[in-house]
Amino acid sequence: LLSAYMDKLVNKYDSKEEYRIWLGKLYDWKHVRESDFINDARPSFQAFVDELLKQDPDRMNEHWMPQAYVCGFGEIPYDFVGRFENIGRDASRVL
Repeated sequence: LLSAYMDKLVNKYDSKEEYRIWLGKLYDWKHVRESDFINDARPSFQAFVDELLKQDPDRMNEHWMPQAYVCGFGEIPYDFVGRFENIGRDASRVL
């Protein structure tokens, strides 16, 4: 969650248009149209989390959607949990 916040809202200095798009995904387009998003302070991490708590996880942007929704738990019959530390060994087991 922190990574998505930093990447999409804090470190978006290269493109004002891209930053505006991410604000629209977090808040709504009415908020973006009515604010001076270029000169206003960036949302704090707390404000970011507060906005996410208002959203339906099924409709969230995949960058901040809970992993349980992204990974398809309940839809895909997982039977193995690998670890990044053992990626070579674990990948050979599932591929």
